[in-house]
Amino acid sequence: MIPGRPSMRVCLLFAIRSDCPDTGCWPSYYFDEDASKEVEIDWATELSVHLAEGQIAVLMESGAEKLRYIAGWALAVNWKGETEHLNLDQIYDLAEKRFGIRPGDASY
Repeated sequence: MIPGRPSMRVCLLFAIRSDCPDTGCWPSYYFDEDASKEVEIDWATELSVHLAEGQIAVLMESGAEKLRYIAGWALAVNWKGETEHLNLDQIYDLAEKRFGIRPGDASY
């Protein structure tokens, strides 16, 4: 929030780009030269320590395998390191629960 203007929130948008031409995914590992091994990146933990009290970061990723299907997920993390996540495939269960009919799979 902006001091003196409690109804206004500040939103910043950043892009994380992959150096991997095969997957295009965000980096999920780094090479620890001291230990001579790859170490998994825990994005929620890494981000939460940089958030001020009351802040939430939202990460989203989506992609397509030659447009055969669309995949995507989102992660929200707060300043305490608490998380919520979802992926696009959850829409099938949500639609079935809401409408009583399971939709067809959106892929070929």
